[in-house]
Amino acid sequence: MGVKIRALQNEAEEYVFSLHRLVDVAMSRIYKFWLWPEFIFHCSKIYRENLQYLSIAHGFSRRIIKERKLRCMNGEMGDDSRCLLDVLLKLHIEDRVLDEEGVRQEVDTFISAGHEITAIAVKWTLYLVGLHPEVQERIHQELDSVLGADSKGPLSIGDLNELKFLDCVIKVRSISKQGHQWVGFSSNFLSLFLKSRFLFQS
Repeated sequence: MGVKIRALQNEAEEYVFSLHRLVDVAMSRIYKFWLWPEFIFHCSKIYRENLQYLSIAHGFSRRIIKERKLRCMNGEMGDDSRCLLDVLLKLHIEDRVLDEEGVRQEVDTFISAGHEITAIAVKWTLYLVGLHPEVQERIHQELDSVLGADSKGPLSIGDLNELKFLDCVIKVRSISKQGHQWVGFSSNFLSLFLKSRFLFQS
């Protein structure tokens, strides 16, 4: 983002810790069905923790944005800057497409997406596939059919394109039989994960 985190090491460590704890809170709520209703969750201890860690994360983002914005407005940035934060600040300062809070939301989304969301989406996919042995079997058959005996070899784009059923499993909105809760996945993040071939390594 064009920011030297080492210069803010203590705050950065607190920020990263807060991101981890926010994920822990989210996963805890997923596994504890009694926390699914908002009115119960809002009375819980982990909701108060959630607010605390959100405050730390948002505060760090806002500080970084304000410092970078000040440098931009003082002409300390070159016109050819291409880091994410500078692009967002251009939309805020020059184009007036985003307000400062909008910039903060975009920055937080970018960081959390790269940091944890993909891992959470993969966990949920594996969890739901684990609930349905018939889906597991069909995925296994498709992998055997497409990859053959050389399942540990490098994958080609052609191989990935042939994994039609697995692609559907990843992209579809699956309904969980437990509580009939809709569980949606980000097809973009999961598709990127699929193309990383990590799924197919033993």
